[in-house]
Order: sequence, then C-alpha cells, then structure tokens
Amino acid sequence: GNVLTTVPVTITVGEPVASTVLKGDVNLDGVVDMEDTTKLMRHVLNAETITDANALAAAEVTGNDSIDMEDVAKLMRYVLKAIDSLD
Repeated sequence: GNVLTTVPVTITVGEPVASTVLKGDVNLDGVVDMEDTTKLMRHVLNAETITDANALAAAEVTGNDSIDMEDVAKLMRYVLKAIDSLD
C-alpha cells in the first residue's frame, strides 16, 4: 500500500524578533545612548533606513505602533536623563 512519510518543514517569514529587545537600543549594542537617538533620527528623516526587525522593535518607544519624531523626542529625553524610564 501507500506509505506516508512526514517531513519537518520550517517556514520563516521575515526576520525573527528576539524575545527580549532592549527598548531604545536602536543600534543593538546593548546600551541605550545618543548613538541610538542619532540612528533613530536619521531613520525618521529618511537619511538612513533601519531594516532589522529587532532594531525596529527597539525604536518604537512611545507605544503608538509608529516610528516617528515622538519616538526620537522620548528617546532623547531618556538619554539626557530628563525622564527615568522608556516605559
């Protein structure tokens, strides 16, 4: 008769996002600093395009599902210690 063979298949859609992304760590170096603010600002102003899924997740600091100047402003306030948290 017929024999059914099961073959494992993995389908990856896009890049996997790490389970823990440090909010604000846009350049993914493990530290939230002015370099992240600069990278985010360049992305928002279309001078640079962030394509990494983890970096994009880290860049969205306001929780409005959009990466924009509000994120830049909040990240800058955090880096300059005007606010204590990105939460």
